[in-house]
Amino acid sequence: HAGVPDTSVWYRWTAPETGQAVFNTREGAFDTTLAVYTGAGLVGLSQQGANDDSGGTVQSRVAVPV
Repeated sequence: HAGVPDTSVWYRWTAPETGQAVFNTREGAFDTTLAVYTGAGLVGLSQQGANDDSGGTVQSRVAVPV
């Protein structure tokens, strides 16, 4: 996941409308890495964006078109 071989948490989300979705871990108390994928199942997912240490912090931020 996002090039980091570590523990991960996965969420499934469907955008309610078109535009841009922003995912972040701001105010998180620990170092995070985020990645956003599209696809119908775990096999064959396509990474749309990833981030580690946004803005010089240990938090992450990913913005993707939806």
